[in-house]
Amino acid sequence: MIRTIGVCTGESDSQRNAQDHALELARLFGARLRVVGVWSGRTSFDPGSDDSPETMIQAKMRQLKETFGASGVAVDDYYRGEGREQALKAAARENDLLILGLDTTEHSASGTGVLTRSTADLEIIGTAECSVLAVRHAPQSIRKILVHYQIGLEGKQALRLAGAWGEKQNAAVIALSVQSDAAHAAVWTETATRYLKGYDLPAVHTRFASGNPESEGDLLNLAKEQEADALVVGAKPYGLLDRLLDRDVAVDIARITRLPLLVAR
Repeated sequence: MIRTIGVCTGESDSQRNAQDHALELARLFGARLRVVGVWSGRTSFDPGSDDSPETMIQAKMRQLKETFGASGVAVDDYYRGEGREQALKAAARENDLLILGLDTTEHSASGTGVLTRSTADLEIIGTAECSVLAVRHAPQSIRKILVHYQIGLEGKQALRLAGAWGEKQNAAVIALSVQSDAAHAAVWTETATRYLKGYDLPAVHTRFASGNPESEGDLLNLAKEQEADALVVGAKPYGLLDRLLDRDVAVDIARITRLPLLVAR
């Protein structure tokens, strides 16, 4: 299910968090790690110098390979691209999972947490062909995984990934459906139970809530009520026209959640 995992080079806290999650999941799933080389895209440099972008990115990739390899994980140099967006798009086309570290900043005046994300990451979360795990913190204990289930291929893939992740983490899985019509409850409950019974999980729960399935606020409030440690949602890749005509709930959730968010595709 998850055979290759892409993760970027980088020295920021958010990127190191992503690298730690990548290492943990590679161990759990027996997957190969692919180190995606990115740099800031400087245009003025001496190609022969030690601080040229190419030289620096190669050094960072070697360092990550050594770190990951020392942990017994298979590692590949995957892609070197000038600019984060270009590199991420290439990685998203050819890996089973891409892990992104999202930044967290705070307003000094109010102390209110404001979650920020680069344009490149926003684009990838919305359009990647592979599944994407977006994280803001270092790996922590995961005891409950909340999966938002909706009828359709993306919903079924979300159940599969939640089941596999829960099995590897020994975490309970809560299958949640948020619908405006309670008549759909029996259908999704039966389907969710069927998909999750094939996994060795400590517990499986199904929940139905009346609300708007397109509201990220409703979903995150329910995740808080269920004391979830991670969130899984299914989403199709959005093109430009889709984004103009519709909202991408996965992107909206990623904008504000502090939980690890797995977008299943």
